[in-house]
Amino acid sequence: MKDKEPMKFLDAYHFEHTFSGFVWILIGILEFLPGSEFIDMIITILAIIGIICLSVTHFRKREMEDEMATQHINEANTMTLSIVVLLLCMFAVALQWFENTIEATTIIPIILGTIEFFQGVFFWCFEKYGE
Repeated sequence: MKDKEPMKFLDAYHFEHTFSGFVWILIGILEFLPGSEFIDMIITILAIIGIICLSVTHFRKREMEDEMATQHINEANTMTLSIVVLLLCMFAVALQWFENTIEATTIIPIILGTIEFFQGVFFWCFEKYGE
């Protein structure tokens, strides 16, 4: 029986972070729409897709990360943290101006998705183009 070739580390990381982050952002955006059975069904389908993506990257055999990948992950995480803190500060200021409250259940998927998405995109950029 022939074993499947291990998933490339870059592909696994991209799939795990960038794609799942995009799914979380979509879920957060859909939470802003008025509730209906159709929207709830789409959110459930997106959540299942996200779970499958994470499961595939964690349970499928993949290449080991090398020293440069570890360095690029650290750089991507540092850059992501800086950008997310900046965006959260801007969001807090915007909420003060509009005097509008947003429920945490609506904004948390967007925040989580943004973090995951930026980690994946920055890691891909560092791997592709260097520092």
